[in-house]
Amino acid sequence: MEGTDKLRNYIDQDIKEEERSSTHQWLQSLSDHELENLLAAGWEETPIPMPAATATILDMQLKNAGIPLTATKPFRVLRLVRRLVAAASILLLASLYFLQKHKPAAPPTTPPTQLANTSMHARKVTLPDSSLVWLSPGAALTIPANYNTQSRNISISGEGYFEVAPHTTPFRVFAGGLEAQVLGTHFNVEAYPAERTTTIALTAGSIAIRIRPDSAVVLKPGFKLISRPAFHQVTVRNFLKERESDWKKGAFVLDDVPLDAVFSRLEYRYHKKVIINANFSGKARFTGAFSNTNLEDMLTNMAFVYGFKWQIANDTVFIH
Repeated sequence: MEGTDKLRNYIDQDIKEEERSSTHQWLQSLSDHELENLLAAGWEETPIPMPAATATILDMQLKNAGIPLTATKPFRVLRLVRRLVAAASILLLASLYFLQKHKPAAPPTTPPTQLANTSMHARKVTLPDSSLVWLSPGAALTIPANYNTQSRNISISGEGYFEVAPHTTPFRVFAGGLEAQVLGTHFNVEAYPAERTTTIALTAGSIAIRIRPDSAVVLKPGFKLISRPAFHQVTVRNFLKERESDWKKGAFVLDDVPLDAVFSRLEYRYHKKVIINANFSGKARFTGAFSNTNLEDMLTNMAFVYGFKWQIANDTVFIH
């Protein structure tokens, strides 16, 4: 390809991607004299006649600038203008190509921190803003990288008790489709993945719970909100504040929980697989608290009340 054709295609962007880099390097290798000759050869067409008044003004400006004039002033002026435009086009296109090829990579996104309680006991976590969270066995927190710098938003799966440090930035917890917002307060969240119920209980302070994009419920201490999205149900009722956080001390606390959900929580707490016989109905609801009770004693007490049988084989509990 002739040099003038290559240059014209480059300026018109009528060039293949694999040829663009080599053309760019070729233009950079040309001397000023070679580039000027190339530009002149590419724009030797007959110029459009310039109005006399415009030519006179340009003559005066060029003379004042110290640029010598010849008998071909209109043509020389037009060629000069076109050279400047062409050179600017080459510089602009080359710069854009260079920036496209060498633009800095976007800074890596810092992933959120995942904290999971894999033990059989409550785990205490101190957040960067000095807020405290107790995680029940099997519970997990997701803490964004910008926590306490741009926001105080976290997500929880399982059960957790929060003591939120006062701050001007609202503290938000996302759990089971609900969003709870506080400034400084104490509350408990139950959002077990296997259950279709999310519960938020307030023990101190004030909390606003968004249940829909356009509505929220404000709780007072001693009240809990129970959300069952699958059934489009939201209820608020009171509870015993003294008992709500007993699980932090090792107790197994249940408040109106279906039996099948109780067995699911036992899996987290005791690291056992629970298999329920198909003929067993786990719809009955259980309320109670067991303090530092081993699994066998707990199953014995529950079986006496609800009339089921159980047995443990290795790491599996069979309910029938």
